Amino acid sequence: MLRDLIVKDFWVKLVSVLAAVFIWGTVKLAISRQPDPVKNAGAPLDARAFRKVPVLILRDPGDSRAFLLTPDTVDITVSAPFEVMRSLGARDFEAFINLTDSRDVAGRLKPVIVRVPDGAALLNVEPREVTLAAATNPSGPKSKSAPNP
Repeated sequence: MLRDLIVKDFWVKLVSVLAAVFIWGTVKLAISRQPDPVKNAGAPLDARAFRKVPVLILRDPGDSRAFLLTPDTVDITVSAPFEVMRSLGARDFEAFINLTDSRDVAGRLKPVIVRVPDGAALLNVEPREVTLAAATNPSGPKSKSAPNP
């Protein structure tokens, strides 16, 4: 009886065991070749806040409307490797709102977009949105235009 469990269809059972061992070995090899994200994380990261980064307005070249932003600055938090963070200053970041796709925007909230240098990652922007108001004096300092990306 026990002998029948082993001897009956012996070749089918042997091929099944060999196929299972081959599949197990293939999966184990594939997993071992994947990079370890923790091991390859690279240099330790540093996080830092940059206060009062000015928010600029990105608009079409022919758009002559003037706006006041409330607030006109944002605080951003970034992370980067220590070597990169040492060389960063508030002037290395660009915060702006995009008006190239909008016509009637006065009194509306617009999301703030922040460009960070290579090697840095944006963690937080505070506030995330700013309010636009029509400016009575188009030459005011708060209606600066952002460079086109």
